[in-house]
Amino acid sequence: MPFFIGHLDKAIFFNYNYLDFNGVMSGKLDFLISASENPQEIFTVKEACKFLRVGRTSFDTAVKAGQIRFKKNGPCYLFKKAWLLDWMER
Repeated sequence: MPFFIGHLDKAIFFNYNYLDFNGVMSGKLDFLISASENPQEIFTVKEACKFLRVGRTSFDTAVKAGQIRFKKNGPCYLFKKAWLLDWMER
């Protein structure tokens, strides 16, 4: 069943068969389910600060002091969740 969008002089008709709402919604739901089943284990600096709820300056100070373990990937610092939690327990 077609529906109408737009002005009468520039009519655009769509057919519901061409719009796959179920496929789009299914894909989004699959993403949300997988995200909840697979919690994040690796963090960037910004994500780690947000996860720990600490400021960037405090976090950088702890990293530079060797209090937080990290892995360097090019110019990026990566942190395992376990390393971050270990620092919080000290």
